[in-house]
Amino acid sequence: MWEDGKIARITNYTDIDEARAAAERLAQERGEAMSAENVEIAKRLTDAYNRRDVDTVFAELATPDSEWWPALTNAYEGGCYRGREGAERFAADTRENWEELQSVIG
Repeated sequence: MWEDGKIARITNYTDIDEARAAAERLAQERGEAMSAENVEIAKRLTDAYNRRDVDTVFAELATPDSEWWPALTNAYEGGCYRGREGAERFAADTRENWEELQSVIG
């Protein structure tokens, strides 16, 4: 979900077909696919995420109250990470539980 040119909500999927279906539904609801500008923002967000660069995410790419629904967290706990505090908590959780975790836009 987008708000004023920034990301306000992200939902991750563990199944590529489910992700594609969700993208197609969203495009149909809006009557258009994702704009080139939003694709670029999503790529920049992915790069910042992979560096765990919370400062860049909130300075340039995401709204202060953005929500992120990672697939595993959502599946097991039914929750999300909200705002900067949530992003910092996710980064800490990731460092604690994963040697490496990268996101890829394909």
